[in-house]
Amino acid sequence: MNKDFMDWCLNELKNDSILKGIIGINSSEIEIYFKLIYYPMTVEEIACCLGMERSSVYKCINNLYRKGIVKREKISKFNGGGYRYVYFSINPSDLKTIVKRRLDYWINIIESVNGERFEDH
Repeated sequence: MNKDFMDWCLNELKNDSILKGIIGINSSEIEIYFKLIYYPMTVEEIACCLGMERSSVYKCINNLYRKGIVKREKISKFNGGGYRYVYFSINPSDLKTIVKRRLDYWINIIESVNGERFEDH
């Protein structure tokens, strides 16, 4: 995909509140999602690449992971010291499905009260 187009998409989504409202992700999480589409990374790599604090990246990644928007793969650390995770984004068509489901949920709520009258209090 053309880099200029990707940059335009990222800026549009970061500056619009629709994804924030529909699926509850903020502009930093949107930026991380787009970065991880093509470049799977660790939390440390994301923090360095985007100029964010590691603790902020952890919070964003945890929210994205809980919502099923990013996935992770456990890898062994070098020098035999434990493991770490590499994160990657789900396919944009899968994100579209998540957004559509959530939007359908809200549309169903609105339709369920269709015809009801509410009085101002």
